Amino acid sequence: MHMIKPEDRTPYVKLIVERYHDTAYPPDGSEASYEDYANYLGLVNGPRTYGVEDEMMTYAQRHKNATIKELIEYFDTLADGREPVEDLDAGENEWLDED
Repeated sequence: MHMIKPEDRTPYVKLIVERYHDTAYPPDGSEASYEDYANYLGLVNGPRTYGVEDEMMTYAQRHKNATIKELIEYFDTLADGREPVEDLDAGENEWLDED
C-alpha cells in the first residue's frame, strides 16, 4: 500500500482532509458510519483516478458547506461514463498517512 504523506498531498486532497477528516475519523474515538468513511476515501482517491481533481476543487471551493455525500454525488456525475486515467506511478490505491 502506498501512503500519501501530508506534504505530498495535492491542494484538493488537503482541502478534503481539512474539511472532512473528523467525519471519517471522529475525534472522540467513535467509529464513523461506513457510508461516511467510504465516501471520504472515495473523495480522496476517486477524483485523481478519474482526472477530475480540478473540477472537484472548483466545486468544493464554491460549495464550502457541502457535505461528504453531496461531494461524492457531484463526483459521480463527473466520473459517470469515464475511464480511469492511467497513472504510471500508481501500482495500487493510495492511502493517506494519518500521522
